[in-house]
Amino acid sequence: MTEKAQPSTIRILFADSFLMNVILLIMIVWFVYFLSEPGGENKLIYLGLSIIVSFGAILFLVMRFNRYKKILIGGITVKGIMESKWLIKGYYNISYTYNYSGKEYTGEGKSALTRWSNALKKGDEVLLIIDADNPGDALLKYLYFE
Repeated sequence: MTEKAQPSTIRILFADSFLMNVILLIMIVWFVYFLSEPGGENKLIYLGLSIIVSFGAILFLVMRFNRYKKILIGGITVKGIMESKWLIKGYYNISYTYNYSGKEYTGEGKSALTRWSNALKKGDEVLLIIDADNPGDALLKYLYFE
């Protein structure tokens, strides 16, 4: 079954704490640049650093975001089993197993503290969206679609 709905950009960003950290890094380097001494000799260094870090981070963001979109729009929905969850820095890490084409896979996703993630127990069924070309690449469907 192919997913027809379009996931929102905001949900993708909030579901991936790593993407949010990259955005934060871009903001920090520009903040340092704008707070540096006007006309100071370090101003040019901060400008160069800000441009280089921003370019690399934006390139990374686009590649990672496109990977998510590819899976979420063209992926296949499969059922998995939640194996464990643990709390780290305000997010649950959720590990799961699933079968696709007779092979068992394991994966892990992060979820903010929600009613769904709080209620999740070992052995509960979770819906995943997998990349049919790379079935080891899976995302927790709940995080992107309601």
